[in-house]
Amino acid sequence: KEWFSDNTYYHLIGYLIHSGKLISDIFELSINSKKSDFKGKLKKEIKDILKMEKERIKLDDLSYNDDKEKIKNVLLLFNILSTMNSKNSYFSFQKYDDEKWSLEHIHAQNSKSLNTDEQRRKVLEEQKDYYSDLNRNEITSEIDKLLEQQEIEKNSFDQLQTKIDDDGNNNLIHNLALLSSKDNSALSNYTFKEKRQKIILLDSEGSFIPLCTKNVFLKYYSKETTQNEKWTQKDGKEYIKTMEETINSFIFSEEKNGRKN
Repeated sequence: KEWFSDNTYYHLIGYLIHSGKLISDIFELSINSKKSDFKGKLKKEIKDILKMEKERIKLDDLSYNDDKEKIKNVLLLFNILSTMNSKNSYFSFQKYDDEKWSLEHIHAQNSKSLNTDEQRRKVLEEQKDYYSDLNRNEITSEIDKLLEQQEIEKNSFDQLQTKIDDDGNNNLIHNLALLSSKDNSALSNYTFKEKRQKIILLDSEGSFIPLCTKNVFLKYYSKETTQNEKWTQKDGKEYIKTMEETINSFIFSEEKNGRKN
């Protein structure tokens, strides 16, 4: 009952349980432990789950293809800590289970099933801006060639999407967020602007949108935002920076007795 009613215990223990830890093992950690020591042990368990070999977590290179489970664990913890830090609400672990959350690409991905010229053109225009920021001239040039066509031919479009998928930049953590499987399926082929509009609509209709996912599409983490049409490299870097700061500042925070856990 104490763990459930305590804001910190509720969120940390909830995270550990949903990452595969047994409640009996967590109880063992608490035996003969002061509160500060117990919280330190919980933080160490979280560090082990995230495989934080170095003192502070760095996330830039995590990719969907190679680090899918770690990315999911990181994003789950980011959502839980952000909810915990808000003080006014509790993270809904039941909805996390019931709705089977999965990874959603913020910037358009899995675009091969787009069937109309208008849909393909919107995605290509967004991808052009995205890869221009990266100075990926080869991909940008191929996008330009397709956009110059009066009607974008599906096979050429699909071949380019395969190349973009293989490139990997779309699959890094700065382009990923958590969403329920149902909402993820409904959004998967849309541009950032369209996804943003649908996120706002789903939220207004009562869908449970994870706090950090909502913040991403509202560009809450982006400084000096000048547009809400596209997800840029700068947006992604600021998103990652906030994620790292949130996790590191909690894991390495000092308790009231001055000890670092």
